[in-house]
Amino acid sequence: MAWMPRTICFVDACYTTPQARCQAARRLGGKPVLEWIVRAATDAQRVDGVVVITSDDPANELVDKIVPPDVPVFRAFGTTPLECFVAGIERFSAEAAVRVAGTWPFVDSVLLDNLVLKAEQVVDADFIGYCGSDNNPAALARIGLLPEWYRGSSLRRAARRLGAGFSGNPAEFIYNFEKRFRIRHLPLPAELDVTELDPLCSPQDAWDMTETIFETLGPDVHNWRRVVRVIIDFCRHHQLHRHSSVKARSLEPE
Repeated sequence: MAWMPRTICFVDACYTTPQARCQAARRLGGKPVLEWIVRAATDAQRVDGVVVITSDDPANELVDKIVPPDVPVFRAFGTTPLECFVAGIERFSAEAAVRVAGTWPFVDSVLLDNLVLKAEQVVDADFIGYCGSDNNPAALARIGLLPEWYRGSSLRRAARRLGAGFSGNPAEFIYNFEKRFRIRHLPLPAELDVTELDPLCSPQDAWDMTETIFETLGPDVHNWRRVVRVIIDFCRHHQLHRHSSVKARSLEPE
């Protein structure tokens, strides 16, 4: 019989830099980026609830202003994303937790549901995430399209023992101490398993791509297959332009 834990989806809004807060508050189609992310999470069918989690840093008070009023915001008494995430697991008695990064507005609820379904079928996992054919975990990529699943009790115990002073996010913590966790991977869908999804060279490039995707897809921004096609086209154009610029500079007289 499948294991059916109480699963809470946490949208991670524990922003630690002004750039991340600015990204979350920027508007697409009249709505903040963070609101697009939250709505994708609430569209998922296999989670028992959605919570936006943030830190008690006064700079993160903006989170309350840009989250839809029907979704709770939990302000954790912690300074790091790991501390806040663990506090959320404890506060909401989450046997399992899904983490969605609060920076990219193209999270797809189908991929979230697929992840939870896999977790319900596996009893010996502490962490489940997507992974490409190159064995690079998607959870460590800068383009945060993909959710991560955590067994609540395992992360809480490990964070108490090893989390002091750790400044990264929960996925970085898992892979930093990977020998202490039972990690399972789901293969990336073929459309996502491409080299063009490598990180872009600057935050402005990433935002330009975000606007391009939204202008192209409109309300269909949570259809990951279409999102990926636009990202690939953008990245190829960006790489071609960058290559042309480098070549032109190399031809300039000294």
